[in-house]
Amino acid sequence: PSVEILTPSGAGAEAGIQGFPGFSPSQAVDATRDSYGAYVDAEYYVTPDFLLAGALRYEDYDIAGDNISGKLSARYDIDSDFSVRGTVATGFRAPGVQQIYYSQVLTNIVNGTLVETGTIANDDEVARQFGINALEEETSESVSLGLIKRFNNGFDLTMDFYQINIDDRIVLSESLTASVGAEFGEILEENNLGAAQFFTNSVDTKTTGLDIIASYPAELFDGNLNLTAAMSFMNTDVEQVNSVSSLIPGEQIFNDTQVLRLEEGQPSEKATLSGDWTRDAWNVNLALNYFGAVEGQAFTGVRHEWGGKWLTDLSVGYDFTSNLNVRVGANNLFDTYPDEWGSAGSPFSDAGFKYGWETFPFGINGGYYYARLNYTF
Repeated sequence: PSVEILTPSGAGAEAGIQGFPGFSPSQAVDATRDSYGAYVDAEYYVTPDFLLAGALRYEDYDIAGDNISGKLSARYDIDSDFSVRGTVATGFRAPGVQQIYYSQVLTNIVNGTLVETGTIANDDEVARQFGINALEEETSESVSLGLIKRFNNGFDLTMDFYQINIDDRIVLSESLTASVGAEFGEILEENNLGAAQFFTNSVDTKTTGLDIIASYPAELFDGNLNLTAAMSFMNTDVEQVNSVSSLIPGEQIFNDTQVLRLEEGQPSEKATLSGDWTRDAWNVNLALNYFGAVEGQAFTGVRHEWGGKWLTDLSVGYDFTSNLNVRVGANNLFDTYPDEWGSAGSPFSDAGFKYGWETFPFGINGGYYYARLNYTF
């Protein structure tokens, strides 16, 4: 099968390699930002079993103004083996230097064709031509509630539920073409671009989650074994898409593809089951890591799910002396790969792209095996 390759004008592209040509002198920047901050925190035992803590933070950024944020935490020991804790907090994050000043032009896939796509620096006059507002700070509110339980046999369990609301979250927009409108298309043509994308304060999000950690010490084969299980369940929702441009509707600057990437592009479930065994000079570490399913639809426009996977890490170490240690092991012992794209990735899968590239929580390089010799002077 053939893939149509077009230039910004719509004419056929010349034969040859298409991709990132590098940075031009006009894209080089020498930018800094100054910030000043003051922090104060305090803890107070209201009773021997009730701890109250608070913190305030003031920050002033020359590129984002000032902000006061705070945190209030409490912990209550119901008895020596059972405690509850909670926190409410506000947050503030100024735009990053790269989010304001970074720019590039590369050949990208937009609506199934290859076009010259510019990432426009937020402080650039071209961004103002497109009606893009100057970046502002992100603000957040969060709450968490947890418990800690200790058992007589050494088994420890912690559980924490949390919710984080972020307003004016800074994200990278969709690659936008002349389909946005006639005026937008004219500005693209004036700048020799087929598409453009921007860093913008485009969305408000809500993230809820539950973290569970359990640990248990035991004896095995005359050695000490520490078992740990950590599980995380998380869900992010885009609560609102904000209009940040006088030319581009909000639903276009951060469309369904971008919403899906933010909501489903990282695993909603993660888990680690690990055991660390030590006896005399020997040490064995085994970890099973689970990454849940992810979804995306960039480039093809077809929503696709890549299934969850378990990865296994194993290492064996031996201390010859207090200074000399040897260790052999493997990351991703069983050479696990993500699901293949299959026909859902056509035409890219037909052109040799065996795996997707949008949302994977682990790489496509398979197993990594090593032997390591450490000597401490």
